[in-house]
Amino acid sequence: MSWLTGLFGFGKKQQAPNIKGPEGKDPVGISPIGKGPVRNSPARKGPVGNGQTLPAPGQVATPQASSLDDAFNQPLVDPHLQSVTDNPFQVVTSVTDKPWCAVCYLECTFGTKKYIGTGWLIDPTTIITAAHNLWNPPFDPLEPKRAVGPVTRIVVAPARSDSNTFPFHASNAKRWVYDQRWRTLPAHDRERRCYDYGAIFVDSPGFDTVPAFFTPWPMDLADWPPKVLNCAGFPLTENAKFMTSVGKACVPPGGNSMFIGTHQQMVAHNMSTEGGESGGPIFMVDDNNDPYALAVHTQGFGLVSGANAGVRITQDMIDAFNIWRHDETLKGPQPVGPQLVA
Repeated sequence: MSWLTGLFGFGKKQQAPNIKGPEGKDPVGISPIGKGPVRNSPARKGPVGNGQTLPAPGQVATPQASSLDDAFNQPLVDPHLQSVTDNPFQVVTSVTDKPWCAVCYLECTFGTKKYIGTGWLIDPTTIITAAHNLWNPPFDPLEPKRAVGPVTRIVVAPARSDSNTFPFHASNAKRWVYDQRWRTLPAHDRERRCYDYGAIFVDSPGFDTVPAFFTPWPMDLADWPPKVLNCAGFPLTENAKFMTSVGKACVPPGGNSMFIGTHQQMVAHNMSTEGGESGGPIFMVDDNNDPYALAVHTQGFGLVSGANAGVRITQDMIDAFNIWRHDETLKGPQPVGPQLVA
């Protein structure tokens, strides 16, 4: 079996502050997860606003709500989650149920090495993930464990629970696209981390048997933080099992804001993560357990001290996702609109 590791190794274990967990190795990894509008979803108040019906499969929601429904501030309900002694993660066993069915295990090949990451489906053929699962700068001794250069092959497997269980099969990606600023800004420019997102595409019909998808939600800054957030993926320290953790957005120790970046493009959070989870969704659910992704998990403690971080979903990103998936000639780094604040 091929040696598998993760894409990024940002220093120490990415364990959430104030959450007990096992001593671990340095994380190196990416992450998967995703979700979009649920098929035949009834009209209801939510991020689309004022009782509008969620978009049909294959469309991306562009929520307009300025305030939150009570349903979007509740814990995810899944009686099948299995707790692990002295571990902040929970094992996902109901992998074919929402929201887990749309979280994707990624096997990414860089050169002769294979790396594990996470992504999430927003429709049957579109997977959102971190850009560092797709491209990385040349080798740097300050980041010796991360992948180098462009990815050459990506295998996508929604709801994979272990090395032998692929409930919705696996598929080779046909192309991938990411924000060009991830590649053009200097490697050690902290602002470059704010553009660590991209999309992977598989051939139609793709994963059309998956029963639900993530809806990306560009939540207004004034509505942050939700009371409860979730982050799921395939942590390498847990043998890349399908696992999730619960937490919230937070102000890092010694900081004065939960947001990071010139345009507040990133958000700090205290959910426990490990290598292998980069690209996973930071999400919340409504009263039907339908998931709404608010950010893409991308960072351990390397960017801000004492907290993990992700790239916040903005309207510019949703517009880019729509352009990327409808123009099949687009590959690699691409420009994204100038309006950076949702």
